[in-house]
Amino acid sequence: MFKNAPHPNAAWLFHRWAASDEGQKAFGIEGRIPANPKVEPAEPIGITTVYGLGEKEYREFGKYEKIWKQIFSLR
Repeated sequence: MFKNAPHPNAAWLFHRWAASDEGQKAFGIEGRIPANPKVEPAEPIGITTVYGLGEKEYREFGKYEKIWKQIFSLR
């Protein structure tokens, strides 16, 4: 949420809805992958393993961010 949002309460309401089971189901119906593992996407996905970032990767984030920006010519 932006610091000086014109309607911060509306943003919080949207955030609460989007994180709810109902919101996650709506995202799944629209073809997105729901963040909530209890909610199935509308179409099956081919992902069988999810690789999370550990402490080491977070500590080295700057190094990987630099490589990413070089690859995609970002500032």
